[in-house]
Amino acid sequence: MNANAEKKRRISPQVVRIIIFVALSVLTIGLVLFFTVNKQTVTALKNFDLGYMLVLFGIWAVAFSMDAVSFILYTRGTDAHLKVGASFKAAAYRIFFNLITPFSFGGQPFVIYYLQREGVPPGKGSSIVMVKLIIISGWVLAGAAAGFIFFHNHITKVTALNTLFLVTGLLQVVFIALIIVGLSKPRVMIKIIAAISDLFGRFRLVKNKGRLRHQIIHEAYLAKKSFQAYFRGHFLSFAFGTLAIGIMYCVEVVTLWVIFLGLGVDLPFATGIAIGALLLFLLPVLPTPGAAGLGEALFILLFAGLVPYYLLGIAVVLWRFFYNYLTAMTGAIFSSRLFSKIIVKTEGSGEHA
Repeated sequence: MNANAEKKRRISPQVVRIIIFVALSVLTIGLVLFFTVNKQTVTALKNFDLGYMLVLFGIWAVAFSMDAVSFILYTRGTDAHLKVGASFKAAAYRIFFNLITPFSFGGQPFVIYYLQREGVPPGKGSSIVMVKLIIISGWVLAGAAAGFIFFHNHITKVTALNTLFLVTGLLQVVFIALIIVGLSKPRVMIKIIAAISDLFGRFRLVKNKGRLRHQIIHEAYLAKKSFQAYFRGHFLSFAFGTLAIGIMYCVEVVTLWVIFLGLGVDLPFATGIAIGALLLFLLPVLPTPGAAGLGEALFILLFAGLVPYYLLGIAVVLWRFFYNYLTAMTGAIFSSRLFSKIIVKTEGSGEHA
């Protein structure tokens, strides 16, 4: 009885996070649909060109593939190796755990954990994940700056939106600088990795946090060397990995524009990608898991007055599905298998003991 209770407690934090995210998402999307759907929405859905749906699936496949390719290239840059299948799993885990944790941070520590299971030392895994995070943040920041310049008249009319954008920009710059310093200076990296080991403990993926922290701290200098190697003998891996992330980002930004085209809205291309860039920029700083609720509100604020209100709800659903949910569902399937292996291994160890 006690053993079974302990096993349940080990996996309950993940279950709780998933329930919170799903509940918030269903509630907020349900409310948006309730207040926006009418007969015109139904007509627009009936007239939705299936060709655009195929394009959206293609966009998702390209984004998912480029995310996985970047993992392969950045891993190769550390003189480690990652199989193709494992790279897709790492990409799916990143999105899934980012969705079920506040501020979209849970994916990073879990990917380091997963890479370790695939034979990539924690120090190298930390370098891979942090470099990837820097590059993603760089693309997002550049796209948002261009979007803000193009769309600033609309943003500055809403004080809260303007403030949120400026604060987010400052936080992004500071965040990128801290990661670079952390990878360049081992002492700072040690503190970062120690914090990551605490997150491992919160996810209850490890039994002995102290031992894991001690082990990973010794990998800090390896992380520094791996980071420096990108700019010495492995610059091409770094450059092509950065290009892969750029392609991933660009197709994700285009998603919204394609959705509105499919719904019959003649939204200018520049406007569509500008708003898409601003959405991707602001979502990670929203405190709810997966920005559930707040993301939908932000969506409506940005598109208010630009598209018919009766299309906002269905557009939110389509955008969430192709930008978040499809990859997250893939990550959830992989995670369930991984957690079942962990539980079986734990049970086996307990029986043996």
